[in-house]
Amino acid sequence: MAENIFDIAVLGELEGNDLKEFLLINLSRKSSSFRFTAEHLQQLTDLLRTPAEIRTDRRCSTTGLEALCICLRRLVYPNRLADLEPLFGLSALYLSVIANTVLTYEKSEQYSQAITNRNAPLTTCWGFIDGTARPICRPSLQQQEYFSGHKRTHCVKYQSAVSPDGIICSLKGAYPETRHDAGIFRESGLYEQYTFPNKKFVLYGDPAYSVQELLIAPYRNRNHTDEQHAFNFKRSAVRQAVE
Repeated sequence: MAENIFDIAVLGELEGNDLKEFLLINLSRKSSSFRFTAEHLQQLTDLLRTPAEIRTDRRCSTTGLEALCICLRRLVYPNRLADLEPLFGLSALYLSVIANTVLTYEKSEQYSQAITNRNAPLTTCWGFIDGTARPICRPSLQQQEYFSGHKRTHCVKYQSAVSPDGIICSLKGAYPETRHDAGIFRESGLYEQYTFPNKKFVLYGDPAYSVQELLIAPYRNRNHTDEQHAFNFKRSAVRQAVE
């Protein structure tokens, strides 16, 4: 009761963006709308270097905190932009512009530059991809599909893409253990998801993946040239451990 009275008193003194931020922080304390606590939301804006104010090319403006909350709400649960209109008090078009501005390919530019700065041989690699297996109890059906002869146990497989700051940008699964990493990659739709119209960024995977326009893997032939050996060595030196 005291908390509600305090909220009402504070609301009477706030307006504009300050009022919006208070409501968002208050909502995060009372629900799982963003999967982060109020304190963590503030930390995220600092760690992600979110600007205090965000202005888009279409002259939409909002606070950095609200823009972050819009993106988190979009990612936390399947929803339509129209579903978020009552929560943020913004139109679906406005929400779309804000979300697309925050989740822009410019972040891929930053990731690729960070990898390049570590003496990597590619200038457009933004992250690393791999499949990882997690043990499970023996299933009652389709046991062979989930059994790993290498690990000698039943497993499910996941595909994760990790950026150079250690954040898992994409996690797909679960898949039967017998599925090949390359097959999971094709089925996951990740290739299409990270295709940008203005520039081509690539992922780097292990030899299980076949080389494609937006996916690079080490040279697999045994008789490497000096250049191929240097390429594999430099790539492995900067590759994040996905598992």
